[in-house]
Amino acid sequence: MENKLELAIKTIYDALTTTWEDNGNIIADAVRDSVIQNLSTITGKSFEEIEKKIENIVEDAQ
Repeated sequence: MENKLELAIKTIYDALTTTWEDNGNIIADAVRDSVIQNLSTITGKSFEEIEKKIENIVEDAQ
């Protein structure tokens, strides 16, 4: 299960960090929150747990 979650988060991270034309930060934040909430529903993990995992992936990528 952990590997599936990590793969899903990495995939979503790649999609959400793509440069979007004609979309502002508000739309990007709304999409990000929606995706995290859906992952929370799918996995049973809290929003905060998934958000922290995403933050760790971002930090590791820098």
